Amino acid sequence: MSPPQCRKVYLMRKVYAMSYKEIAETLNITVSTVETHLEKDFARRNAYVEEGLGDGGSSTNLSKRKRGA
Repeated sequence: MSPPQCRKVYLMRKVYAMSYKEIAETLNITVSTVETHLEKDFARRNAYVEEGLGDGGSSTNLSKRKRGA
């Protein structure tokens, strides 16, 4: 799970479509910190997806299970 500040930044960017500058001003942080939070959040989400699709859960295996193979 993402730390609260990362989650706020992610939501402000993806849900509310705020610019990096708007996010930084709202949270009283630098634009660089906004970028860092988004990079870390993206890495966490990517790792979560890869973990869920690893060993036995790949999209190929998932397709086979859906077809009953």
